[in-house]
Amino acid sequence: MKQNLFRSILAGMIIGFLLGSFYYVIPLRCLLTGPIKITTFIPHDLYIAILKQSFQIGGGIGVIIGLISGFTTPITMPRGHMSQSISVKSFFICTAVAFFLNASHILETSFKGNAVTIIFVVVVFFLTLYIGRAVSLIEKIRE
Repeated sequence: MKQNLFRSILAGMIIGFLLGSFYYVIPLRCLLTGPIKITTFIPHDLYIAILKQSFQIGGGIGVIIGLISGFTTPITMPRGHMSQSISVKSFFICTAVAFFLNASHILETSFKGNAVTIIFVVVVFFLTLYIGRAVSLIEKIRE
């Protein structure tokens, strides 16, 4: 079966952008809103800043991961293989980058806030393969 490399790269970049942004926004939201006492909703400016940083940094990392996976994953692999590998790689890299870039907020947040952040990250870790399977319908572009 002949592989169309452009389609594979495009699918990998789309999946990488979506998953990289998603995995970056989870710890980022917990870290940035931890020291702030919020009673109802996140303030609009903070919400926009969280999304902007998530799309720029997390999406950029995800696009690079998707580009590499699009080059290296052969078309003969079953559908879902590339998206699951992008999902796991994006989770580890984007979560580590989010904690590294926003480490100053960890000291400002209470113990409960840090515990909630760790619990969210652990729960999402257990769901990474399922999230990758859910996004695998984008991989149909490759076929």
